[in-house]
Amino acid sequence: MKGQFMTLPTKQEHIERYNRLPSYARALVQFPLLRRFVFPSIPTITGILGGTILSTINPIVGVASLFAGFAGSGAYLHRYLQTIAPKDYSGNGDDEPSFGQLQFLGSRLPVVVGNGLAMGLPFGKFVERSAEQFNQDATVESTTFRLDTIPADEDATLYETVAKAFKTSAPADVKVGGSVKITIGVTFELDWTDPHAMLDLDEVGEMPGAIDIINDAIESDLREIGRRMPWFHAAFTTDLMSAHLISRLTGDKSFKRKGIFTDPTPDSIAKYLEDVRINGRSYVSGLGLRIRRLEVKSVDPIGKLKDAAEKAAIELLKRQALRTDMLTTVQVAKATLAELNDGSMTFADIMQHIAINDENARAEMKIFDMKSIDKLADAVKMAFTRA
Repeated sequence: MKGQFMTLPTKQEHIERYNRLPSYARALVQFPLLRRFVFPSIPTITGILGGTILSTINPIVGVASLFAGFAGSGAYLHRYLQTIAPKDYSGNGDDEPSFGQLQFLGSRLPVVVGNGLAMGLPFGKFVERSAEQFNQDATVESTTFRLDTIPADEDATLYETVAKAFKTSAPADVKVGGSVKITIGVTFELDWTDPHAMLDLDEVGEMPGAIDIINDAIESDLREIGRRMPWFHAAFTTDLMSAHLISRLTGDKSFKRKGIFTDPTPDSIAKYLEDVRINGRSYVSGLGLRIRRLEVKSVDPIGKLKDAAEKAAIELLKRQALRTDMLTTVQVAKATLAELNDGSMTFADIMQHIAINDENARAEMKIFDMKSIDKLADAVKMAFTRA
């Protein structure tokens, strides 16, 4: 990334900020020749003009003045010619270069200089920044998700149901909810090709301020999502959640062409997230950042919702065990009927006396007519042995 990046403002807020700059600062932005050639050549021009004038009076003084002019230019170049070097450069060629943001007399200008040689100005400097991508985890410790499920078409997939929820206005009468902890990983880079974006970053308090604003925006979006769907829908569609948050944070509309929120599939969502990783998406609220990755890592119920989720899982396992045991019971009843083989009891009679104990999910015998207890006990014993 070499060269200089400078643009005149187009957004209203940038125009207003630009107009507040001192006139000399605006001149340096509007006329690049001033900062690239005029300032460096002032000592030389002064020496030539002074030498020419003085030579008409005294040739020796004129030559001395001319020499002083060139020497002053050399000293000037030596003082203000700078190298914007990569940060933490290891020498292996893998490091991302840094860039410099021009500051003159305390005013930061919409001028960005890429890695390489750059001409500084007297009373000015380059504020070095890193162009490397960096990771930042955002953890929303507690946000509320609704507990009841959302209406869905009978044949709709979970992805289609969640995508529909994103497009549907959140209901105003959600009364029951539970707390969820959500962890999100984000990869950023500075939007260094836009000098005005770098001024935006200055105004929000550099990186800490920008990260705080993004965390707040993510938390706000998650609260809205929580009003639209139960937590377990979000937990099983974290990739679609990631795509939704990117589109919300950046105002990106390219997902419309990909049908991510009309006909979502894991493949189409993965392609969209990969496109973001490669090309990036600028944060539209003026933070000077570009998002390269946003990944919902986990959606974890906490507090009472966690207890309810665990109980629901236990109940599900219990129902599955009971169902399995009931199937075994039916098999035992059929085998018992075959063992009796004398017509003394029907299948319904046998099933009536075999029950499921809910506490330990085992088949047990109920006490019934003593005349047939021994014979039925022997038959059940044989049936269990063969089942």
